[in-house]
Amino acid sequence: MIFGEPALKDSGKPFYCAPHRLDLSLEMGRVRTRKVKVLAREILKTFPDRVTTDFELNKRLVGEVLVGRVSKKLRNKVAGYLTALAKKLEAERQEAEEAGEETTA
Repeated sequence: MIFGEPALKDSGKPFYCAPHRLDLSLEMGRVRTRKVKVLAREILKTFPDRVTTDFELNKRLVGEVLVGRVSKKLRNKVAGYLTALAKKLEAERQEAEEAGEETTA
């Protein structure tokens, strides 16, 4: 499909596709507020051994740490971001271990 060229949707009506919509292989991240990111990073820095890749455990941790300071919605957002950070760190550790095994082998 060429930019500006009309394409057909499921409804059969033509629509115009912007260039950033053409490459669907790019993954977009979620938009999170600064408050969510700051709170999650503080918790990760303070309690690195208690943060896991399990959302429910992280939700309990955030509830304990931020007692009375945050709403349920914000608590869940912080817990979700903590889970994403924990998964990212775990993937980086595994990648580093694999790279270390390749160099020693």
